[in-house]
Amino acid sequence: MVRNLCLLLASLFVVLKALDEQVFESFFVSAYSHYWDKVSRTRLNSIVQNDPILGPKEDALPPKPPKNLIFFLGDGMGITAVSAGRIYRSQKYKMTYQEPLNFEKFASSGLIKTYSYDNHVTDSAAGAIALFSGQKVIHHTLGLDATVEDVSTCDGTEDKDLKNIISLLALDSGKSVGFVTTTRITHATPAALYAKTVNRYTEHDVQVQEGNYTGCKDIASQLLDYPANQFTVLMGGGRKQLLPKGKGGDRADGRNIINEWKDLPGSRTVMMTRNDLLNVDDSYDHFLGMFSYGHLNYTIKMTEEDKKRQPSLEEMTTAAIKILSKNEKGYILLVEGGLIDVAEHENKMHYSLEELVEFDKAIGAAAEMVQEKQDTLMVVTADHSHTLTMPGYANRSDSIFGSSIYEYGNIDNLPIASLMFANGPGGYTQSNATHVYRRANLTEADFKDVEYVSPAAVPLKISTHSGEDVGIWAHGPYSRLFVGTMENTQVAYTIKYILCLDKGEANLCQRLEETSRHLESAQNDGYPTGILALLILTTLFSFSTMVLLGVQMFLKFRTLNESSSNECLRKF
Repeated sequence: MVRNLCLLLASLFVVLKALDEQVFESFFVSAYSHYWDKVSRTRLNSIVQNDPILGPKEDALPPKPPKNLIFFLGDGMGITAVSAGRIYRSQKYKMTYQEPLNFEKFASSGLIKTYSYDNHVTDSAAGAIALFSGQKVIHHTLGLDATVEDVSTCDGTEDKDLKNIISLLALDSGKSVGFVTTTRITHATPAALYAKTVNRYTEHDVQVQEGNYTGCKDIASQLLDYPANQFTVLMGGGRKQLLPKGKGGDRADGRNIINEWKDLPGSRTVMMTRNDLLNVDDSYDHFLGMFSYGHLNYTIKMTEEDKKRQPSLEEMTTAAIKILSKNEKGYILLVEGGLIDVAEHENKMHYSLEELVEFDKAIGAAAEMVQEKQDTLMVVTADHSHTLTMPGYANRSDSIFGSSIYEYGNIDNLPIASLMFANGPGGYTQSNATHVYRRANLTEADFKDVEYVSPAAVPLKISTHSGEDVGIWAHGPYSRLFVGTMENTQVAYTIKYILCLDKGEANLCQRLEETSRHLESAQNDGYPTGILALLILTTLFSFSTMVLLGVQMFLKFRTLNESSSNECLRKF
């Protein structure tokens, strides 16, 4: 009995050790780019094989690939935020029902897994890198693969650079690259297109020094390096990161990155106001829009004077498309609704939902601009979600910021807010008398206040991201390849496939060439397939006719033969 138990425990130990080694090996291998390329390649091949046009039974040449990409990234725009944004928009504009947002009308949609290489819940840097490169990377890093061993220094990271980011591949293909954002242009999401650093919070030189990130170049100074110095459009906020102290900036090195950027090769122009943008001469090669010292102002807080100085996301987007469209080889444009996320970190949903609606307006305007030519792929998604939820059973006539009192099982007889967070500054307040945490007795006046902070279960100064899947919506040529549940790395891989950006990987251009050769081999001596089929049918008809004539002649001959024989027998 004891001996059998010992054998059982030993066997269990061996199995668990093997499983542990397998998990560790899988985790280690996933640090390398080829791992995620293989995962994405396998999934995309399965979709292509089952595609009615691209599949193995194609009998006509599929449509040509798109030459442009507009990538819309709603930072922190989780599924709950999308639902709440739809309701908010419907209520604000007095729509009769929850009319879909512009991007919800796109034909193709799916879900994206958002975890990073090392965390279940990603930050915006690792999330953006996965979406733009197709590789899972370490929390807070930019432009470096997951084999980085020490994230406190940039020393020794020279051979860790990611070379398959879509911005790099687009420039190599002769396409123009640009981005517009409502955040600082050195913030995590736009910086993922050009920066290389072990920590995203090194936007200017002082942050590098304070964090003692040896060997690291601050992100703002990397705007002067390749690839950012070749971007056609860069628009957003963040002058402080580019200007020296005493000139409205935070830099201690005395550098004025804006002036240094303007002095780079090529014709360049800097725009500081909305009026500059609306009246810009589009004959320049490069355009830098710096419309605020920090992030752009929240739309809901903007005064009439603010609106004269600061362009909307829609205005920046349409201007960028006009500029980038001059390149006959195409372009890649990133449009980030970054303040959706910034407001959620504060649990301020009046701010956040207004930014989501503004983001959707930009999508609608862009879709209208590119609709006629049908040469642009549009992708809408988020880098991560937030801990936002919609609890209770609020009436449809109630404001999305309103509340209800749940009658069954009610304990404290306090209202349940229609929007709540798992954590953040809206956490419960402590009663000094009872030393217990109590929920706030929220009133209608609270809900209507644009500064209203949604309740949260766990009190934190700043709320965290959350790790659930987020939505993806796509429109344009081959957008149907963005379906089902996928890794965030799959997005970049599929984009590269459709736009034929990565020559080292299978791509749509190769697929179309194979299809073309297949169709040519089906032809006979240059005859089109239809004519060849007609010739074959004609030949078969002629052959059948000859056989029938032969049979008739044989039967007639046999009849004559039998008649002659019978006549002969009668004579004898």
